[in-house]
Amino acid sequence: MVGSRGTVLRTTDGGDTWRNVSPPDAGRLEFRDVEAFDARRAVVLATGEGEASRVYRTDGGGATRTESFRNTDPRAFYDCLTFFDRRHGLAGRVRPRLPRPSPRPRGRR
Repeated sequence: MVGSRGTVLRTTDGGDTWRNVSPPDAGRLEFRDVEAFDARRAVVLATGEGEASRVYRTDGGGATRTESFRNTDPRAFYDCLTFFDRRHGLAGRVRPRLPRPSPRPRGRR
C-alpha cells in the first residue's frame, strides 16, 4: 500500500499486519501506485510535478530499494504505472475524462 508523506507499507498475510518499508528521506513524496511482481520484487511511484515524480524498485521485499527513475522535466507529472512483465512497463498521467457539455435547451416556439 502506498500513500502520502512518503508512506509505503507491505503485508504478507492478506492485510492482517503491515510493515513500513518507506524509502528513507521520502517524507515529502506522495506515493500513488505500486506494482508487486512477487513477494520480493516491486516498484512504487511517487507522483508530482518535476522531480517529485520518482520510481523506486525493491528486490528484497522492501528491506532495500533503489531509485530507478527521477523526472527531470519540470512540466511533466507522472501518476500511474503499468507493467507488461518485471522489466517492461510504462509510466504516465491519467487525466479524468471531462463531462460533455449539456445540449443547449431548445426554446419554445
